[in-house]
Amino acid sequence: MDADMFAVTQSILHLLFLHRNFNSQVQCEGIKPMDLFYWWAFAIRSHFLLCGDRLADTNRYSEDMKHLPSNARWGMIVNTAVEIIENVINPTVLNTSEACGKFFRGAKEAEVVFNELKFTSYSFYDELYENGQYKHYYNQVNTNWKKIVKELKAYSRCPLFEG
Repeated sequence: MDADMFAVTQSILHLLFLHRNFNSQVQCEGIKPMDLFYWWAFAIRSHFLLCGDRLADTNRYSEDMKHLPSNARWGMIVNTAVEIIENVINPTVLNTSEACGKFFRGAKEAEVVFNELKFTSYSFYDELYENGQYKHYYNQVNTNWKKIVKELKAYSRCPLFEG
């Protein structure tokens, strides 16, 4: 989870940089600055769909698991990304509700495309937010993080969000 959360927090910072410097940093015709959030979510959700499908680990929860299933890792990323967009980013710098909307549309569109190509029916909302096992392990991960974040701050090179 540490690599996932590092990647999502750093990715959001890079997205903000690209959004702010869109004309000089992005050479992609046909997209607008806010579309970066759509395509970022589309790409990351697609990655976790491929991993979950390949590993068939969607609902493999157990006390001795070495890592959360792919869909649960995606759920943690969703929560972290939305929390950063809504609570850390200054809304005068970025329309945060529009960014979140683009983010969720990109993730949902990745599912639509994947489901059509693979004849599956993935839905991260249904898989996670109606799943008691996910909620249990999500709470365990966050409780553990709250315990260790203070100890890790002394060794961190990047800001650690306390969520």
